[in-house]
Amino acid sequence: MPIEPEANANLDDRLFVARRAFKILSESIPLMRHYFTGLSEELLLRCVKQLNRTPITSNTVHLMGMGRSRLVAYIFADILLDMNLSSSVIGSTFAKPVRHGDVVIGISGSGETRSTVDNIRATTFREVIIFGITSRPRSQLARFSDYSIVFDWAAGERIQTNYIVNQLTGQRSSLTPMGTLFELSALLFAIGVTKALHDPKDPLPIFLKVLDYLEKSMEKISEGLKKGGYLFENAVAFLEVLEKDLKYDNQVLWLGTELSEYVATMSAMRAQHAGIRVRPRSSWRFKKEYDHFLLITFDT
Repeated sequence: MPIEPEANANLDDRLFVARRAFKILSESIPLMRHYFTGLSEELLLRCVKQLNRTPITSNTVHLMGMGRSRLVAYIFADILLDMNLSSSVIGSTFAKPVRHGDVVIGISGSGETRSTVDNIRATTFREVIIFGITSRPRSQLARFSDYSIVFDWAAGERIQTNYIVNQLTGQRSSLTPMGTLFELSALLFAIGVTKALHDPKDPLPIFLKVLDYLEKSMEKISEGLKKGGYLFENAVAFLEVLEKDLKYDNQVLWLGTELSEYVATMSAMRAQHAGIRVRPRSSWRFKKEYDHFLLITFDT
């Protein structure tokens, strides 16, 4: 159950919410480890094998999703590209055509997102290998997929069948940090699978190391948010700025570099849902006094 502060909550309350959010996320990692370990090793091997064969057969890995799932698709595609695998995000400006023998990966928590399901259905006539990543094993996405990666522990959110309509009408899912447990699970699966490509014969140990890294990071962040911790003062300053942005209706540009751009966009979507005036990069030339520029990057 996501914890959401009142709009007029003070800094201590908001910091408590931030600490609690990271605590919930940290406590979710053992559960995710349990389920990831329980994933069929045969399914994992199949996925790794199919991805590894694409450069040999000159095929492409196509990814599809909407909303935050689309951002996961972009991250997945970029990591594959960095590993010299041909990848493409369906619906993007420079999307590649789907051809015989390609691998298609659809990402949808509900498994019912209309545009994702329609596109996946269209690819079935191209004789491709389809992997569906979802939280609902009986969804349309799962039915159209040759192989389903099901995160049924992340199935608690309301089903969204039409992302665009929900966006236009202002319908939002619960304000969990950085998206839902499903998006985090899908992202970790993407990172774990691409790591496992280095050892296709025994991918599971490498796959599970991703959770080790995440667990250590969450522990460091939780410690850092404690009073006197290395993140505490910065967190206080950040929350003070956001409170002023809410009060005075300032705009904030959330930007990132390389893969961090998708992380920035995902967190910006959450900020927008909370009432922050998030604006695209192009709006910086129209900035006014007291508007802010927030950059997320791996480099300092």
